[in-house]
Amino acid sequence: MPGLLAHCLVAMAIEGVLGLACGWPALSWGMFAAGMIAVLIDLDDCGLPPNRTPLGHSLLSALFEGYIVTAATAIVSPSGAAEMALAVAVAFGSHLALDACTKGGIFLIPRSWRLSEWLEMLPAKSLGLVGSEYVRLDEKGFIELQDGTLSWKCWRRASFVKAPPEDSSGRLNAALCLAGLAGVVLLVVAA
Repeated sequence: MPGLLAHCLVAMAIEGVLGLACGWPALSWGMFAAGMIAVLIDLDDCGLPPNRTPLGHSLLSALFEGYIVTAATAIVSPSGAAEMALAVAVAFGSHLALDACTKGGIFLIPRSWRLSEWLEMLPAKSLGLVGSEYVRLDEKGFIELQDGTLSWKCWRRASFVKAPPEDSSGRLNAALCLAGLAGVVLLVVAA
């Protein structure tokens, strides 16, 4: 699973390159905003599989929260609205893209349009932890949860991988951190 530093550095590098393409300085406040927003998205971690909620890890929340942040920036500083829109889009886009490459995946859109069902989880009393697996107790006995797909059952989910080897997650996180850091260093040198 990509760590916070990987999310931050990758978002900063992508926003810096796209900002340069738009004619903005290499070290702009939008680059740092993208890094901070990419880290703040992980505030919705929880104890149920897949350890994230639709509040921050769904395409619907990305659109809603991106609109709110960009609109607030446009009210306060109309000249910075375009740069903030890019920063929010890059932060959510890179974060969701990296998380879609994990076993937990991301949430897409809800199956139902009733707000009451969007954050409805399985009752905590019916969940248990046996070894490292979450299981649910029903009338027939324990039934294993499949990668947490039942945690927020109203949501369609996507993951590009089924189950990556556990020993490769550290190497992947280190590679993402190095790639993001290299991009940020190149932008600093270009500035």
